[in-house]
Amino acid sequence: MWSIISIGHTNSPWITEGLQTYQKRLKKPYALSVITCPPPSTGPDPQREGLALIKATPPNACAIALDTSGLAHTSETFAHALAQKHEQHRHIAFLIGGANGLSPAVYDACEHTWALSALTFPHKLVQIILAEQLYRAMCILQRHPYHRGH
Repeated sequence: MWSIISIGHTNSPWITEGLQTYQKRLKKPYALSVITCPPPSTGPDPQREGLALIKATPPNACAIALDTSGLAHTSETFAHALAQKHEQHRHIAFLIGGANGLSPAVYDACEHTWALSALTFPHKLVQIILAEQLYRAMCILQRHPYHRGH
């Protein structure tokens, strides 16, 4: 099972629709859950947001922080790294920070820090990009023709 855990408000309809599309496509053992932790009412606060992300992470999950400074993957290496993590953990959780990024506590709680890109994206858009890459990874692992890599 895979989880996307992020900080934010209720998604825009097009974000929700995109996430639901990939949730329908991803089946066991790669089912996808999306957890959105509300931001603090007092405004952006990476420490409080970090605690919410950590609290929302399922017990015994392999937690992976997403950050532009993390380990970069190709779609193929991403798929194989996920397969390797799946051998060790039933659940993999990807943590996405709010507008001010992740707190040090989140990095400490995570086994890895991975990057989806060196570019900075809005955290809601990262959810869609990650969901698509998870679907692509499943297709690579199952030798489905969706991914047309070399």
